Amino acid sequence: MKKNKAESKYLKEVKTFLPIHSHKEKIFIQHIASELEEISNQRPNADYEVFCKELGHPKEIVCGYFEESDIQSLISRLKIRTFLKRIIVITLVIILLTFSLKHIFFYKAYWEIQQLDPPYKMTNDQPSQDIR
Repeated sequence: MKKNKAESKYLKEVKTFLPIHSHKEKIFIQHIASELEEISNQRPNADYEVFCKELGHPKEIVCGYFEESDIQSLISRLKIRTFLKRIIVITLVIILLTFSLKHIFFYKAYWEIQQLDPPYKMTNDQPSQDIR
């Protein structure tokens, strides 16, 4: 059955409150989605408030999930996530700096070439010299 707007909103808020989306959290979200679908099947005109009354507010559900979860594994996964984010940011900054310096170097070389006087200038008034 197609999800209504309230069901999608509720599920989106649950996902927003979860800082990690690993396999366990995906199973948790699927469980919540199935419960929302059951409520929608029982009450076709269910709105956001009905979902909150039946299941609790999304923030409360996520807090309950964290209370039942192993805190040390969550902390280690958050640390890994933070470490990976930092690595990605540092890599992007290095790439940006490299391309910026390369651009500056090429522009400087281009500017120096433009400043050089050519060894000879060919004009329309003078015939070209035949080199033998």
